[in-house]
Amino acid sequence: MITIISPGKLILSGEHSVVYGAPACALAVNKTIQGEYNSRIDNIVTIRNHDLNIESSFKLSEMITLREELLKRYQGFTNNQLSINQVLKKPIELCWFAIAQACVGVTGWSPSYGFDIQLKTDIPIGCGMGSSAALIINLILGVSRLLKLSLSEKEIYDLALTTENLQHGYSSGLDIKLILNGGIHLYQNNCLTPMQVETLPFQTINSGKPQSTTGECVAFVKQQNFSKTLWKEFENTTLAFITALQDKDNAQLITIIQKNHRLLCEIGVVPQPIQTMITEIEERGGAAKICGAGSVQGHHAGMILVTNNIDLPEATGLTEIHRVAFSRHC
Repeated sequence: MITIISPGKLILSGEHSVVYGAPACALAVNKTIQGEYNSRIDNIVTIRNHDLNIESSFKLSEMITLREELLKRYQGFTNNQLSINQVLKKPIELCWFAIAQACVGVTGWSPSYGFDIQLKTDIPIGCGMGSSAALIINLILGVSRLLKLSLSEKEIYDLALTTENLQHGYSSGLDIKLILNGGIHLYQNNCLTPMQVETLPFQTINSGKPQSTTGECVAFVKQQNFSKTLWKEFENTTLAFITALQDKDNAQLITIIQKNHRLLCEIGVVPQPIQTMITEIEERGGAAKICGAGSVQGHHAGMILVTNNIDLPEATGLTEIHRVAFSRHC
């Protein structure tokens, strides 16, 4: 049996703008997906996730055929013939594609046996914590190690990026790089720069799963065709955030996070109920912002980053609150 543990992630500053070349500050967190992988003698792949009540089986040969079909659908998306939601017809297809990527994406050959995969996770799904990237990397690493493939980090990254694009449209690659490396980093133009930060003066609250997917939010923002000046404001805000974090200047962090929140509101990814909640937090002397793609519809926006100088339950009435902590790589 092979066991793979992959962490989730949080973007502390730079979500959305990172797609346009601006820097982001992000970290791998101590919430994970754990996968247990065993070979089997037939040509069947079975995935079980008791946390999500999922059990699904597929013939490996059919999975590889599905991979080709999904690549064609994604090409239809890039040619503006399909929306991103039409690429994956059901969520489990992302898993089948990731497994097929590990089997044929580098070597071009498929094994003559199948796999049993058991998954469990405590990463909130669809809430901006990199659950899909963590799952993709877990599956690619687990299957490739069962097959005794010696894949480089670049090969794993390329396989995972192609897979994540099926869900998000145009992935920045941040989640994948971060989950593979762990820790806290500045990320820009596909490069990670480790940061020397000892403590994080933040907590998170889960506002609920967004009604919009990350892919929908990214596509919505792209359609607005915002100016380079706006993305430069995002960049300057992130750089100021990093300086204040490294200097342990909590007062400056509050000011910067408040500005970052307003920029995210300007691009239309912060639902009104979340804006109201953050206004209440600011009135109590704190600051908060979404730390994922947010949402362009509905009332929820996934994970919210909040400074730890206020009593969140009293301020928001929400109870799922966590201190932000680091995680190592896979």
